Amino acid sequence: MPTAPNPTTDRPALLAALTAFQERLQQAGTRRSDVLAGVSGWAVDQHAYHAALAASLALQNVTNLVAEKGVLIRLEAEPSELFPKLVELGFPRGQTKSPRMVVPPDAVDPEILTQELTGAITATLELETILARISDAPGFIPHQLLGALTAEQWLGFARMHTEHHLMIATEIAGAL
Repeated sequence: MPTAPNPTTDRPALLAALTAFQERLQQAGTRRSDVLAGVSGWAVDQHAYHAALAASLALQNVTNLVAEKGVLIRLEAEPSELFPKLVELGFPRGQTKSPRMVVPPDAVDPEILTQELTGAITATLELETILARISDAPGFIPHQLLGALTAEQWLGFARMHTEHHLMIATEIAGAL
C-alpha cells in the first residue's frame, strides 16, 4: 500500500531501491539489455538508467528547496492536486510517458549507467545532512506532469518512482 511522503522513511527506502537495481543488473547478467515483450518496452538496464537519472533530478530539487536556492523555486504555488492521488493509487503501469530528458537510450552504456546509479546513491546518502529540514523547506518546484511539489513530495516521488521501476525490472530479470 502506498504511503504518504516521509523523509525519515523515504530516504532509506530510496537507497534500498537504488541498491537493489545493482542486484537486478547482476541478476540479468548479459541479458540486462533484453526487452521482455508483454512486460515492458524497456530492458532492465533502461529501467535502472531512467530511475537513477530521475532520482538524481528529484533529489537536486529537494536540495535546492532546502537551501532556498534555484530559479525553479516558487514560493507561492497551487499545491499539486495529482500528487496525493498518485500516493493513494501508487504508480499505475503504462499510464504516462516519461519526460524526454529522462528517457533512456536504446543502448545503455554500462559505464554511464554505473555513474548514474552511483550518483543517485551518493545524493541519497548526502540527504542525511539536511533530513531534518526537508519537511519544513519553503516553496515548490514544478514537476512536468504533477505540478508544484514540496521538498518532501520530491523525495517521496523519487522513492515511489524508483520502486515502481524496480518492480518492473525485477519482473524482467526474473523471467530472463
